[in-house]
Amino acid sequence: WGLKGESYRQMGRQYHGEIKGRHVDIHFRRGPTLEIELTTSLEARAIFAFKSEINKLSTNLNSFEDVALNNPSFHNLAIFAQDQYWMKGILDEEAARQAVRQLMKVTSAYELRQILIQPHKLKLTLRRVPFNEISHDNLNAWLEDIFTLLRSAETAPAPQIATVEIPIEVERG
Repeated sequence: WGLKGESYRQMGRQYHGEIKGRHVDIHFRRGPTLEIELTTSLEARAIFAFKSEINKLSTNLNSFEDVALNNPSFHNLAIFAQDQYWMKGILDEEAARQAVRQLMKVTSAYELRQILIQPHKLKLTLRRVPFNEISHDNLNAWLEDIFTLLRSAETAPAPQIATVEIPIEVERG
């Protein structure tokens, strides 16, 4: 992909560069944990996580609305957004729903996944992902699904509840 790689922390790797005109940061570290972060024009906040993990999230969900979907393929997911109507509009598109299903599809009982939308970035986190799942083909598929979700989100009408970065997000970059 033409990304620049270098060591990350004591036992990890990080890659930075551009893919399809977007800045991309990929971090791989012990756990194993893989984080894929892309820049976006969105000024919104949303999170996709497994219902079983929602109480363990470090993100404060007080300002988020539960996005209830009557869709059996999302039965194990908790979706929260600052503007639930905006998120429902995005997930009305089959392509966006399929992208989320694929991004949140685990291959082992111990694996955890999360999609986080923050102002100007989307981050996919895969924790305890089996090593054999971290492949060129899977990374390409995850990136394509992220791009699909971003296309749906960025072409949807803007959220009615716009948000801005908070200082800790700016400092972390």
